[in-house]
Amino acid sequence: MRPEVLAAVFIGGCLYAFTALSKSVLEGERFDPRKLSKTIFLAGLLAVLNTVMGVGEFSEIDLVIQGAGETVLLDKLLKLLRVLVAGMDEPRW
Repeated sequence: MRPEVLAAVFIGGCLYAFTALSKSVLEGERFDPRKLSKTIFLAGLLAVLNTVMGVGEFSEIDLVIQGAGETVLLDKLLKLLRVLVAGMDEPRW
């Protein structure tokens, strides 16, 4: 297990989280600590999974970008899943 892989992927995910937070605040949304903490949790989870799976043959900047990209993808997929599941509860007609 390489700690620099863990750190780089986590930093990438956190950068995405803080970018999304900044965008929301600039658009006038109220700060929601739950949204930020969920995204940071996802970044940590992905960092651990990447480290355990042995990812790390890339440069540090590549790992940061990979961490951000994976966090964005998982975040969007979970949001889509939540919308789809909520839509199943509503009648179609």
